[in-house]
Amino acid sequence: MSEIKYAIRYFSREGSTKKLADAIAEELGIIAYDVNEPLVDPVDVLFLGGAVYRNDLDFEFRSFIETLDSELVGEAIVFSISSGNKMPYDVVKTILDEKGIKLNEKTYFCKGKKLFMNAGHPDIDDLKAVKIFARSIAREKEDKWVYLKEKKK
Repeated sequence: MSEIKYAIRYFSREGSTKKLADAIAEELGIIAYDVNEPLVDPVDVLFLGGAVYRNDLDFEFRSFIETLDSELVGEAIVFSISSGNKMPYDVVKTILDEKGIKLNEKTYFCKGKKLFMNAGHPDIDDLKAVKIFARSIAREKEDKWVYLKEKKK
């Protein structure tokens, strides 16, 4: 395994985002924590999971992001599930830009359930897809890490 350090923090009202977070965690071999667990150790990549509610981030999710320190986070990556089409990327980017934390342009989004719409999501295909997404991010980071390590020799 590489020396790349990952962390996952998410906010989930009904458990759908937690399912995505747990799938990413399984793929990366780490544990996903909700936003009530502060980030205290430095990480190279922080996966942030949440959704847009009424055109803004949930208060708990926003509050967590506002506590992040650029000394602890190399870059962040957003994953989200929503019954609408609004991704939290732009709102998260605005907050992280102010803090000097890079937000990767790559994101993962899938449809979520709302009342009777999109029932059953995230489904098995969504969970497979988010694992593939996490694996592709990890491979990209690993390749870059190996390249930089070799370059230093």
